Amino acid sequence: MQLLDHLFAECRNQGEALVNKGVITIKDIEETKSGKVGSGVLNVGLPAYVILNALLRSAKADSVGLILSTCTTKLGVIPF
Repeated sequence: MQLLDHLFAECRNQGEALVNKGVITIKDIEETKSGKVGSGVLNVGLPAYVILNALLRSAKADSVGLILSTCTTKLGVIPF
């Protein structure tokens, strides 16, 4: 359960950053909210982006767990 909580939190954090950079647009958000089959940016792309970054961050740090966030908290590393 902790893994999903952290995954959702990181999706929100990185999603907000991507909106601020203009990578995620209002159109993407509206398509997702309306349930239309759009580009899949939010429902597929964002979680994939977050997981890829977590895997790369974990490999770089030679971690025994999955580092979901750049924040250094006790729950930031989820052991395999």
